[in-house]
Amino acid sequence: MKEFSFERAAMQNDPTPVTEDEAREHLLEEIADVNVCLFYLVDDAVSYERIAKVQREKMQRWKARLEALQ
Repeated sequence: MKEFSFERAAMQNDPTPVTEDEAREHLLEEIADVNVCLFYLVDDAVSYERIAKVQREKMQRWKARLEALQ
């Protein structure tokens, strides 16, 4: 999976044969692939609103967890 390549590329003892910038580009390409799939699978505005609501809730939880670590 490309996201693991990105994580390994960011480490100092990098066994990944790509640079951090290349790994980031690969990750963005994978994200684009997922977005294309979602575009065809989610076919109405109501579903998009429900997805956006869940995303907001998850972002709030992530923020709280990250703040708790500091």
